[in-house]
Amino acid sequence: MKKFIILILVLQALTPNAQEIQAIESQTFDQVLQLSEDFRKLKENYKKGEIDKETYKYNGREILSQLSAVSYEGYEKLSYEPVQTTSTVNHEDISTNGMPADTTPQDFDMPDMGSGRSPMGLLSGNKKRTSFKLRYGMYWNSLKQGKKNSAITYPDFNTGSSYSWFGEFDILLNTRLGAAKSPWSLYYGIGWDNRGFVQKKNVQKLSLVQGDVTFSSPTEKVDRSRLDLGFFRIPLGLQFKSKKFAVNLGGYLGLSTSHTQTLEYKTPDDEEAELILDKDYNFTKTNYGLSASIGYKRIHIGVNYDLNTLFKDSDDYEFNAWRIGLLIF
Repeated sequence: MKKFIILILVLQALTPNAQEIQAIESQTFDQVLQLSEDFRKLKENYKKGEIDKETYKYNGREILSQLSAVSYEGYEKLSYEPVQTTSTVNHEDISTNGMPADTTPQDFDMPDMGSGRSPMGLLSGNKKRTSFKLRYGMYWNSLKQGKKNSAITYPDFNTGSSYSWFGEFDILLNTRLGAAKSPWSLYYGIGWDNRGFVQKKNVQKLSLVQGDVTFSSPTEKVDRSRLDLGFFRIPLGLQFKSKKFAVNLGGYLGLSTSHTQTLEYKTPDDEEAELILDKDYNFTKTNYGLSASIGYKRIHIGVNYDLNTLFKDSDDYEFNAWRIGLLIF
C-alpha cells in the first residue's frame, strides 16, 4: 500500500497541473502561429520573385521541420515533463545563402538578390533574372517614297490590303537590368520577318531594265500584284514594364531569305490565274531599322521603320518600308 501511495505522489509531481497545461498550450500555439506566419511570408517573397526556387524550397523545409519539432515538444511537455518558463525555440534568421540554420526568424524579409557576380552576368542573364518569351506580330505594310521624280508615275501600294498575318515571329530572352524589382530589362533573340506590298489600282509590274529597277504598266491586264519579302532577323531593345503595362524600344538587323512578285489576272477564257516571279530585283539584302511597341499584358501595338531602302542603288525608287500592327507575347 505504501508503494502504491509513493507511485501516486511521483506521477503527480511529474504531471503538469491545469495552469501548467494552459501555459504550455499557449506557448506552443504562439510558436506554431509564428512559424506559420514565417512560411506565409516566405511563399509571398517567392511569388514576387524576390527569392529563387532553391532558396524557397530549402527555407520551406526548415520551417516545416521546426513546426514539427515544436508540436512534438509541446506534446512531450504535456505528457511527461514539467512546464519550462522559457521557450526552447530561438527565433534567429534562417540563412538565405544555402548554409544550414537552426531556427526561424520572427520577421522573414528576404534580401535583395542583387546583380550577377560577373560583369557579363548583366547581359548573359541567369535563372533569377532572365525569362523566355515568344512574340507574334500581324502588320499592315506600306512604303514611303523619298525624293520624287516628276517624270515618273509611281506605283500605288494599298496599305489596307498590304496585310501580313504572319508578319513577325520572334524567340526572345528578356534579362532584367538592376535590382530585383527594376522595371528595366533587355530583350534579344532571333526571329522571322515577312513583308507584303499590294497594288490594286493601275497595277505596275516590277522589272529590271539594263540592271535598273523600274515599274511600268504590263502588256497584259493585271488586276492585282503583290511583292513578298522575307528576312531572318535579330531583334534587340530595352523594355520598361510597370505592373502589367510595358513599353519596348529597340531595333533589328535582318538578312534577306526570300522575295517574290505575284501577278493576278484573268485569262481570255475569263479564268483567274496567278503568275509568280522569283527574280533578283535588286532588293536590299540587309534589312535594319527601328521598332517600338506599347501595350497592356500580352497585347501590344507595334511599329517598325526600315532605315535601309527597299532597292539597292536605285535613284528613282527610294522606298523605305514601315508597318504598324498587333503584337502578341
